[in-house]
Amino acid sequence: MHTLAELFDSHGLISYDKQLTLRTLVEGLGSVSYRDGALSFGRDLEWPVQLIGSRSDYDNTWLWAWANPGLSGWRLEASHELHAFGHQHSIQELTRAKFTLLAFDGHYLSMVAAGVLGAACYYRFPYEDGAAFLLVLAAPELRALSDLSAHSISSRVLDFVCQYDCRHRTAVENYLRFKGYTFTNSGQTLTAASQVGQSLEAHFDSDGRLLKIEAVVTAPVYPPGV
Repeated sequence: MHTLAELFDSHGLISYDKQLTLRTLVEGLGSVSYRDGALSFGRDLEWPVQLIGSRSDYDNTWLWAWANPGLSGWRLEASHELHAFGHQHSIQELTRAKFTLLAFDGHYLSMVAAGVLGAACYYRFPYEDGAAFLLVLAAPELRALSDLSAHSISSRVLDFVCQYDCRHRTAVENYLRFKGYTFTNSGQTLTAASQVGQSLEAHFDSDGRLLKIEAVVTAPVYPPGV
């Protein structure tokens, strides 16, 4: 059994990293449009997407796509898969069709969804009186821009834990695995290294909250063979 907060602990930082990479990639590509199940950025980039849910500005509510009866023409497999996952693990927020957003927002839910379903990223697509949240299930262009350097990782960890309430140690360890780092723990200190010579240290308090994270080697590193 999981809770929504536990899923965010495990996936939030990874999704946050993907969103920042997405921002870097699409910046300057021009207008964004949706047509026939694909999201386009200018003339240069197009990805198939699936709708997972929407937020209403009128009453600050969230409606999962699987529960929306008026969605002809949208691909909803991802939303239904997330719904089934919620039932399997008794996660109320993933199985309630519609609810008021109080402790979290559509970005929080989308970061969880992207992590649980292994998506490349998500995108908030605004419309009058609300916004649709779309999952990009595969985007090889993002991988080419994913900075694996210890400096980038340290910076994004610090930015994330300053913005979001989460279990820091869980978030950091899962993020390091995603980035291809191996690590060891000695007391409250985590030491991590990558296969391309990058390394860092993270120091936590007795409750697992991050005190300090330091990169040892800081040159940018990108995935090989991309």
